[in-house]
Amino acid sequence: MNNIEIRIKPSFEFTVYQIPKGDIERWITTETGARVPIKKGENIKDAIKNRAIEKMLPSEKMKVWEDFMKSKLKNIPARHLRGARMEMKKFPAGKTSRTLGAYDYRTNLIKINQNVGVEGLRQRNIIEHELGHHVWRNALTKSQRNKYTDLTYGNEPAVSEYGKLGPGEDFAEAYANFTGGGKRLKRTSSERYRFMRSIFQ
Repeated sequence: MNNIEIRIKPSFEFTVYQIPKGDIERWITTETGARVPIKKGENIKDAIKNRAIEKMLPSEKMKVWEDFMKSKLKNIPARHLRGARMEMKKFPAGKTSRTLGAYDYRTNLIKINQNVGVEGLRQRNIIEHELGHHVWRNALTKSQRNKYTDLTYGNEPAVSEYGKLGPGEDFAEAYANFTGGGKRLKRTSSERYRFMRSIFQ
């Protein structure tokens, strides 16, 4: 497994299942201090059983997060991870609380918002997107970045609406899609797909 420094803030609340707020009737606190959301009409015992991981001690929960995050990175080339650090923490209230992730170019720190939850990270390629920024900045040569920039403003459509913000965001979106299997990228942007294959070889 590739080595990457992963820091999990110890004071977080761990939620495995994302439940729409409108479906939550109330919250209960278990004997271990875990907060468990109860859906409307749901049996409390069933809710705790379904979210059994909520009963873990904080140190155990942190291990689950760490193992999950490492599993997302296990097929990433070591050179893509070189120098990267990752931090999972709760983003402060306000506008930033809705931010899913961020990358700090000055410190090579990938920040993942703990509020997203494990299920949210499974369904979205947030970790891979932010890692894409690190690869863009540190693993690609200037020549490779120029080549990809030419692709960004070429004849093929943007990878996503978010990717239209610039070559760096376009690359991060393409990187996330490729590491997730690359089906959409291969279908809609064959040149980007070939570029991604080249940097993974």
